[in-house]
Amino acid sequence: MAGIEFAPGGLIRDEVVALAEGRFELQCLRMRLTQCVPEGPSIFEGPGRIWQGTDGRLSFSLYAVNRPYELLEQLIPLDDVEAGQLVADTSFYTLKMTDQRGRQWMSDQVLPKITGDAGNPAQGTFCSGVLQELGRTDALDFEVNKAVMYLRLLGSVNVAYNTTVESTTAIRGIGRVQTEGSLSALRLRSGDLQLVVRNDGASFVVEVTAGSPMLPSYIENRVIEALQFVSAQLLQWSVVTTYERDKGRTIRVRLTDDLGFRPKVQPPVHVSTFKSEPFCELLSRYLAHVIRYDGRGMHPLSGHFRAVLQASSGSITALARVLAVTIESLLLEMEAATDQLAEDETTWLEDLKVHVRNSRPPGRMLGRVMGSFGMYGRPHWSAALRYLVEKQVITEEQAKVTKDLRNRVAHGDTLVGDDLQSLTEKCSTMLVVLYRFVFYQIGYQGAYTDYSCRGWPESEFRC
Repeated sequence: MAGIEFAPGGLIRDEVVALAEGRFELQCLRMRLTQCVPEGPSIFEGPGRIWQGTDGRLSFSLYAVNRPYELLEQLIPLDDVEAGQLVADTSFYTLKMTDQRGRQWMSDQVLPKITGDAGNPAQGTFCSGVLQELGRTDALDFEVNKAVMYLRLLGSVNVAYNTTVESTTAIRGIGRVQTEGSLSALRLRSGDLQLVVRNDGASFVVEVTAGSPMLPSYIENRVIEALQFVSAQLLQWSVVTTYERDKGRTIRVRLTDDLGFRPKVQPPVHVSTFKSEPFCELLSRYLAHVIRYDGRGMHPLSGHFRAVLQASSGSITALARVLAVTIESLLLEMEAATDQLAEDETTWLEDLKVHVRNSRPPGRMLGRVMGSFGMYGRPHWSAALRYLVEKQVITEEQAKVTKDLRNRVAHGDTLVGDDLQSLTEKCSTMLVVLYRFVFYQIGYQGAYTDYSCRGWPESEFRC
């Protein structure tokens, strides 16, 4: 099913190019904005348009020419919302529209701005706002045996290409001449998923073909998470087109503004077009690991790593603090899953608590002693750290740096007075601890870049 991304009824290539260039626009012959209330919703209908604003986000405008402007409280839903108060569900609207090509689109969770001329209300009502996402679904006239997803990202992604793409050029008077292409595509397999990654000039494209008629849940998010890890870039998709047997074709467009994060963290494997095997293996392993997660949000590994990327766009002290918290959190999650107290140990601990209470300790000792029992009954991150050393996931020196910096951060040390070179090297060591922990979790063994050593040599992870 390769090459069906631009099949009739979907986005055309010119529109994808317009998205990449910040000039996407849909002229809509009919638009309908409906308030999300069970009875008597406010409805606004008329022509309008959707366009890509200067901030990169999708905006809309609707002119309800047959709806006189009414200065009513329910038409200005945010005026009665106090600071700190969540916006009520009834303040949101659903927007349905038909564009100039006859395609029907929908967007929900819309908070419109509704205005008009109070002095001349008969002129109509003007609605405008920002759309979080624009989508459409339609039936297919063919059977899907292997589901396909086309995932597009605006901008570039640092990947190690392993496939040469040839192109043909038409020269007037001579005909079509085949030219040697460049190494500009990446092909790999992860489980029963076949991935082709490329930059087609308009945007960065990931084509995913499944071995079955349906795609895994939230596959678009899991692919982004895997690319985010191997590239050490903050990524978000802009267009997703899927073909599935029971769902037909679904197109989703999502544009968000640039939050200004510029991560300084280096990727686990430095990109090299001459040695793509480690990159492909790491990407495949990571995707196979996170795709088993059925939650709507990010896999915990991905969520923690995204926080590290965001922190690295700030100061070195911010990175150190977030690395310390991230590693501790991941170690606690691992320890909780592997080191539960046995039934007899839990019984003994409860009996000991009863004995302490009955002994009537003086002053504040009862509260302090009883509070200390908590750490015996729950996993401790330092035990997990020792376990990683025993398994040769990390070295003794890496564990020492991690423990020392974590303890300083946990006890309020601002790290402001630290020597910059020393703190940078400690952060690099903790980054390697994080990477090697992820390698261990996803079952990756192979080359990586060792940032804990000056010169950043290539090393091998074997465990």
